[in-house]
Formats: sequence, structure tokens, C-alpha cells
Amino acid sequence: MATLHIFNPETDFALAAGIPIYTPPAKVLALKHSLSLLPAIYARRGDYILVPKGMTSDDISSLKYYDIVKAKDITVTPLFSASAIDSIDPWGWNLSIRNQLLSLGAPDALLKSEKEIALLRSTAHRRTTIKANILLNNLLGIHTPLPEELISIEDATNFSRNVKGCYFKSPWSSSGRGILVGGSLEERLEREWLQGCLKRQGSVIGEYPCKGKTLDFALEWRIENGTANFLGINIFRTTRGGSFIENILLSQNELREIFSKHSSIDLSAIEAAQRQVLTEVIAPHYSGLAGVDGCCSALTGEVRPFLEINLRHTMGHIPLLTSLCE
Repeated sequence: MATLHIFNPETDFALAAGIPIYTPPAKVLALKHSLSLLPAIYARRGDYILVPKGMTSDDISSLKYYDIVKAKDITVTPLFSASAIDSIDPWGWNLSIRNQLLSLGAPDALLKSEKEIALLRSTAHRRTTIKANILLNNLLGIHTPLPEELISIEDATNFSRNVKGCYFKSPWSSSGRGILVGGSLEERLEREWLQGCLKRQGSVIGEYPCKGKTLDFALEWRIENGTANFLGINIFRTTRGGSFIENILLSQNELREIFSKHSSIDLSAIEAAQRQVLTEVIAPHYSGLAGVDGCCSALTGEVRPFLEINLRHTMGHIPLLTSLCE
């Protein structure tokens, strides 16, 4: 039997909306179409990839990763036969993808339930990082400044005024979207951004900057049966505003060596502490892939081991899952 893969990069937006039918912004739709075949990288031979309706065979053959599709004998289709698959693996789960799959005839047994998605939604809220950092500070003996959940425009503007270079983050967002560097816009525009976030998502998360940051990293995990299993480390580049640019594609040993030159805390200690936090905070409510983003500074010695958690596939999972499929 085979797995049905779906690249739905709008998943965090859909999770935020919490509605059964969600239409993503045009830019996200364009990304979804152009990278529809991305799962071919980590799919197994004979698997399926679901692509958006309306795609012709010519459209599909012109997409990136089509050569991998052919080499692995992957079936690409806007429809599928439920009898041909025994598992479904979207980029991320939300109500909208669940309902789309149900409408295509997917068996309920292969989908996350509405209750599971509700738990996923609440756990994926960025306020989870507050509890996680309290635990990590105790486990690692560090004093990472805790993020703050701000629920009024007054709280948010005061935070911006008092914490120079702070970051504002939407409760549900990803890959640098929904992030604003405090003071990077004129005051009127910053206030409009904050008010929009408060109106749409009910709060905004304020974070203290990591001064002199020299490295962005993520620890990638698979959570199942109440246990967090470590897959590997990822190091990546971002813009100043926090938007993802690219992974650094090196071996795990090489990535660990780079990490050791920037971090004042050993990777094995961070891995052990994250495993305990994920087991206590995440595993009771979620099963699936997870990525924990962090950063550190070789200049100041500061380490932020839990900036955010993504309860879905991430770009950092791709090389790790690919090695498991080989």
C-alpha cells in the first residue's frame, strides 16, 4: 500500500482561521502550485501526490521535482482511489484539508479527527513557547527572557517602546510570515499591523531580540505514542525580519560542528531538554512531525533553544526524511 502526500503550505493560515473551507492568499496559492511536487523528495516509490484541481498533465510535467516523480514511479493526481492508499501525509493538518480530503472520498480513519485538529490548533499557538521556555530555563540553567502574549494595542505599543528591536509574531504563522520587527515601520503602520493581528487572532506575541545573533537552527522531531524522537539538526539562513531563505545542506556531523562554534550550550543538552519539554507539553496533544526553531550568538554566548515550534512538516525535515527513505 502507499501514502498520499499533499503540499499545503497554507496550513498555518488555515489553522489560524479554524474554518472548514479556507482560501489562502494569492502568493501562498502560487507557492502551493509551483511546489506541488515537493513531497516527491521524501516520498517512497509508488506513493501518490495530490495536486490542486485543474492541473493538466502538461502543467504537472513542467513542475519542479517532476524528474523525481518519474524516477520513483509516483502517481500525481487531483483525485485518488481510497483503496490504493493506507496513509495520508499532508504538509500540515487543519480543518480545511480534512474537509477537502473527505470530499474526495478519503476514509475518516486515515484523517486527523476534528478533536485532534482542535488540540493541534491550541497547541500550535505561540503562547506554548512561554511554558516551554520556563521549563527549558530550569532544565538548562539559563535565563532566556520569556515571550509575552499581548492582548491590547496599548500593551503591544508599550512593548515596542520599551524593548528595542523586539519581534512581534502572530499566534499562528510560519516561515517568517506574520512577523514584524518592532520599530521597523513608522509608528502609524506598526500600529495598523498590530491592530490587524489583534483583530484576526486575538493577541500578538512579543519577543525579546537575541542580540548579536550569528546562527539560526532547528531541531527536528517526530512525535508518536507520547514520545519525542529526535531526527536531526537543521541550520538555515533567514532575513533580518525572520523570513526563511534556505537550508544549509551539509551532513549531520558537519552541521553539529558548525553549531558547536556558535553555541555556548552543547547540542546534546539542548536535545535532551527539548525532548523532555516536547514529551510534557506537546506529546499529550499531538502526534506527527515537529520542528523547534532556535538561535544563538557566538558573540554574546546567548542561546535561545525554543523560539517557536512548528507542528507540521518543515523545510528542515526534508533532508532528514529523504535519508530515511533511501
